Amino acid sequence: MNALKSLSKIAGALSDPGRAKVVLALKGRSLCICHIVEMLGLSFPTVSRHVSILESAGLIVMEKRGKWTYCSLPGRDGNPAALSAIRWLQAAATALDSGAVKALGDIGQKNCQATSKPRIRVKS
Repeated sequence: MNALKSLSKIAGALSDPGRAKVVLALKGRSLCICHIVEMLGLSFPTVSRHVSILESAGLIVMEKRGKWTYCSLPGRDGNPAALSAIRWLQAAATALDSGAVKALGDIGQKNCQATSKPRIRVKS
């Protein structure tokens, strides 16, 4: 993918407030999809689409652990443009409203409950 397409994909992924909120909530940890559904207050299929867009842009990585799917930020080997965008988003959000960013730290404190929720496919 050329650089301009990559940047457009990253910008498009971060243009949705819910997706930006997911990226901010993942700072320093991983979250199960069920926690993201709870945090956003959206249906599972809608959240599935949001995380798929974020993953496609290189802004998150997804990992299957047993029957649960977890999302986290990419490591140092991630797309440099995506890593730069994540750092920018975190700095901008903190500068605008540090209280809201700190409140995201409370998401995902409880364990996942066994349910019959459908799983998100993780690209192999």
